[in-house]
Amino acid sequence: MKYNIYFLLFFALGLLGACRKGEEKPKGEPRGSDEYLMKRVGLSTFSSIHRETDGSTRKMRESEMSTLFGELIDLTAPSMILFAKDSLTIEKPEGVVEKFKIRWQGKELWLYHDFARRWAWAGLMGDDATFKLRLSYFNLMDGYPHRLILHRGVEYGSLSGSDWELSEGAMLDYLEQDAKFVFVPSKK
Repeated sequence: MKYNIYFLLFFALGLLGACRKGEEKPKGEPRGSDEYLMKRVGLSTFSSIHRETDGSTRKMRESEMSTLFGELIDLTAPSMILFAKDSLTIEKPEGVVEKFKIRWQGKELWLYHDFARRWAWAGLMGDDATFKLRLSYFNLMDGYPHRLILHRGVEYGSLSGSDWELSEGAMLDYLEQDAKFVFVPSKK
């Protein structure tokens, strides 16, 4: 009986400790003086759709878009972004999170791509507390006579065939779109 009382006492103390408010701020608030959270409010129409083969480029029709890219756009379009002092965190559907080193030049955002070891223009801050992030979706088909390799994905910023070392016979399809974000105000 004595041990049952001790057990109930420890259980009650454990519940009280677990129910107290944590130190973390809720999602949707700026997390510090140098951090700002923004939420996507829309996607623009596609500004350009291209196909590059053997160094030549042609504009593609929008009807080819769903055939080439399928659900890639829905699965990879960012839903929220968090600006910190020198970094950007991008949250996508299904809990995917990406982080980038950033720098600002006026109202222009530049991201550092580790793999390419270069800075690339990625977006523009508006005067009305909005931000436009450039998304470039791509399909790269490359290979040899006995195999074909397909690379699919999204880059932030403008993309062109000159950003890729395309082998002879390779084909790059890409389209560009702007995602518009607005500042999420702090709840008091």
